[in-house]
Amino acid sequence: MADGAGIPCVIYAAKSTEDRRGSIPEQLRECREAIDADPLRDLVAEYSDEAFSAYRRDRGPGLRDATQHAEDLAVEHGIAELWAQHSDRLARGDGRNARHTVEIALWALKHDVRVRTLQDPETFRDLLYAVVTGQRNNEDSLRRGLASQAGMRRAAQRGEYIGHLPDGYRLHTWVDERQQVHREMVIDVQRQPLIALIFRSALRGRSCGQIATRVNKAGWMTKPVRRGASPRPFDVGRVYAIVKNPRYAGLSVYAGEVLARDCWPAYISERQHERVLTELGKRRLGIDSQRRLRETYLLARLACCGRCGSPLHAYSGRCRRNDGSLARAYLCSSHRGQRGQHRCDAPPIEAHATEAMVVASVSALLARDPLQTRSAQPGALPSAAAAHEELRAAAITGDERRLGRAMEVEFARMQPHAALIREVAISQRQARELAEAERLRAWIDQERIGRTEASRAQCSEFNELLRSWFSAISIEVRARTVVLTATRRKGSGPPQPPAKLVLDRASWARSSARASSQAPRYVTWEKAELIGALQGWADVNGHRPRRATGATAAPVIRAP
Repeated sequence: MADGAGIPCVIYAAKSTEDRRGSIPEQLRECREAIDADPLRDLVAEYSDEAFSAYRRDRGPGLRDATQHAEDLAVEHGIAELWAQHSDRLARGDGRNARHTVEIALWALKHDVRVRTLQDPETFRDLLYAVVTGQRNNEDSLRRGLASQAGMRRAAQRGEYIGHLPDGYRLHTWVDERQQVHREMVIDVQRQPLIALIFRSALRGRSCGQIATRVNKAGWMTKPVRRGASPRPFDVGRVYAIVKNPRYAGLSVYAGEVLARDCWPAYISERQHERVLTELGKRRLGIDSQRRLRETYLLARLACCGRCGSPLHAYSGRCRRNDGSLARAYLCSSHRGQRGQHRCDAPPIEAHATEAMVVASVSALLARDPLQTRSAQPGALPSAAAAHEELRAAAITGDERRLGRAMEVEFARMQPHAALIREVAISQRQARELAEAERLRAWIDQERIGRTEASRAQCSEFNELLRSWFSAISIEVRARTVVLTATRRKGSGPPQPPAKLVLDRASWARSSARASSQAPRYVTWEKAELIGALQGWADVNGHRPRRATGATAAPVIRAP
């Protein structure tokens, strides 16, 4: 770490459920105040996760980004710190289903990162403390979960409101003569026509997709479930969740068991609810009978639609190829799930060709701004006057990228040793990325020949690798081009804009076919190529092609 620079610190906050009472901002504030009070520490970044339980699974992408950022800072400065309010904000699992606290301690030990927690500061000072505290955190989570489940079950038996408020209802609160607060669900008159329309259509045998189309055409929007969310058009999943919910029949259900009846005003009777469930079961039975093992996908949980921004979901076909693999494609979730005017018109994208395009473009998408990786040697830097003038001009114009480059140059001029260390760390990271990109290209070449169990395992490995580099890869297929836009994950350097590449579809299809020694499936023919193919067919068959020509003619016309 350079002289005069404080220890870089990264703050992380988490809440296992939806943060309705501002727990995450309070955690960030407490850690921020503790860091600001120490002149030897500098706050660099803040990360958080909401509705990610640390007991049943690992925390979400916020913790992954925070640890990665802390690792990068430790490489650049020699040491870094990860701050949290309590150790259970980082991990509280048993080590099997979710990360144990000692795993965080071991990670910090390997990467020269200090973990500091405000409420239990002794936890990460020794591995033995981390083991004991992690075990206690796991047991406390288990005890609180059991107590909460028992309390919710008793409330359900009494017919009280628990959990999520369904669409079409609102809460009515009053205080009795004993000053006790009571809450009950009553019909929401504003949303009542919507819910009545959904159940009326369901009882008439309409599918969830048909119901979604009807309510979207009528102008209805969903009621946001999470705080801060905005209304959205209805999709198949939202309609399915409504029609199968037993609360609309006045039933109080906990863990699949009906504990009370006629607890609040109902939209349908219990018999009608059973009838709807029977119809849904018939439809689901037809879907479940067609289920099969899905192939692996390189861009799973990473690709998104370039037209509407929705995630691209992976789908496997029913027909097997010669190598035993299934036909694979990426489909926009809006195109599949939305109905009516809100549906995206993006067609399905063939998976292998798309993955090959992304792999071939990885090196370009990973390339950094050359002005941000300039040498830190004093001879290569501008004079103080020129650097100050560039910094002033960047601040006046308000160009963030130019301002970031100017600040990098000023930092390298004032502290060349620290800048040199940073450049070495960046160079090492780039070398690792280029080596992994070469492995990716070798894997995609093997995929052209045929899929194997080994290549499927490598596909999952490379998917994790790409998601560690990028937060999203947008794919937009146009008439003649394919536009790839990759957004890098947050790192320790200046923020970088998304990398954008435009690929020509026809040129890519021809080059891909030459590389695999196979004819492309979809190629736009030039006029001269088409005329030459027709002349070759006529030379072999002795006459020009006619509409009445049977299947006995020689199939000479091939893709060039």
